[in-house]
Amino acid sequence: MSSFFLLMLIASGFGLAKLVVLAKVLEPAAFGEFVTLLGAGALSGILLSFGTVEATVKTYPRLWTLGRAQEIRASARAAATTLALRFAVVGGLAAAAAAFGLLPYGAPVVLATAAIGLLSAVLSLLTSILRAADATDSVRNLMLARNGLAFALALAGAFAFSWQGALFGEAIGAAVAVAIGRRDARRRARPERAVVRTIAGAEPPVTASRGLRLYVAYLSSAAISMGDRAAVNAAAGAAAAGAYGIVVIVVQAGQILVNILIQRIGAILIKGAADDGSRPPPTRLLLAAAFGCAALASGGLLALHALGWPAAIWDRYDISRTTLVLAGLVAGLQIYSVLEYHLIARDAETSVLLASVAALAVAVLGVVGAAVLAAPLEGYVTAVLAARVVQIMMLALSLRARRDRAPAPDGGRDGDSAGA
Repeated sequence: MSSFFLLMLIASGFGLAKLVVLAKVLEPAAFGEFVTLLGAGALSGILLSFGTVEATVKTYPRLWTLGRAQEIRASARAAATTLALRFAVVGGLAAAAAAFGLLPYGAPVVLATAAIGLLSAVLSLLTSILRAADATDSVRNLMLARNGLAFALALAGAFAFSWQGALFGEAIGAAVAVAIGRRDARRRARPERAVVRTIAGAEPPVTASRGLRLYVAYLSSAAISMGDRAAVNAAAGAAAAGAYGIVVIVVQAGQILVNILIQRIGAILIKGAADDGSRPPPTRLLLAAAFGCAALASGGLLALHALGWPAAIWDRYDISRTTLVLAGLVAGLQIYSVLEYHLIARDAETSVLLASVAALAVAVLGVVGAAVLAAPLEGYVTAVLAARVVQIMMLALSLRARRDRAPAPDGGRDGDSAGA
């Protein structure tokens, strides 16, 4: 377990290091364009999924415990084909529009962004398969490949061709990672590896309506965490988006820790227990750890800002200490994803949906208000912070309301782990 977290931190560190180095290498406006299109590509991966990938969060772990691994493989192949067709059509139309000057970017950049979206969706699909099979070592290897390759190729592209080269390097790295993940998924998700276990409510694994609710919920959350850069770019310009991209690095540090936890405990929550019988850690402990890390992140950033190191960042980007504190708080609130998994395991997708939509509404109102008032960067970060506060409060209240009246997926009670 400890080696898994350590190597996942190293893998995630590549992603953060990539953004830090690019922020130093590129001009603020160029860095702003890169983070804007990177976020747009990742968001399109969710947008064009239409619930195809989101449904696998619950379907694959439950199919696995029912010994139906062959259905997982067939479903994944069909989903990947569908995603490829959708992106081919939408990406092709967008590239044609760009070629005729209808978009602010050239056709090659649009195609690279679409490729990032498709590959992000396929990587999520492969991760769902590996999580269902409790193949945490393969998840770790996939993350190492994805972020390590993106680090090397995006930086090489940036040095050679500015932000456009970095975007193409990101796409190539994702393509190689998909090939690695596909190989591991075929090897690990075999019927004979499944540990069959009876789970209350596992038939059917997920309904179409539940998958649609998760799709809308994830799309709403992603619009906050991935569309915020585009919103700042549109409202305040590419240079401001570049400064906001520095803030995003802080937030992603918190998201990294949460993602590592989810890779390990997400499927365990859905299935009730891992194949070795281990249980997920209590939610109260996770919440305390998240806010502790947020406090450390804010304190560390304030110390670096006071010391003026690295000078290439602070001298180039106009970022206040207040912004860094707010960013640290947003980083801590990324723990909302774990609460979502607790609710999904209890078939409470509607609660996840309502919290995500409410958060998106708060974020949109906040960003529009910041733009109208010509607020500094703090205004946009505050909008995201308010959205996450609303989201985590709604999720925690929903989880508390369900912990006593609904059994955990394995038929037992889960009062401790749900004690948010």
